[in-house]
Amino acid sequence: MSLLFMEFDWNTALIRFSVNTGFIASMILIISKQMVLRRFRFLFDD
Repeated sequence: MSLLFMEFDWNTALIRFSVNTGFIASMILIISKQMVLRRFRFLFDD
């Protein structure tokens, strides 16, 4: 019973970790896209 509980805990921890990493990765992508768009606008304005 304790082994099954540990496996379930490990699975939930893995899912939480993957969700957190995915969220952080998406935020970084959005920020980088905004920075690139700003740079392109600056270049085109010049």
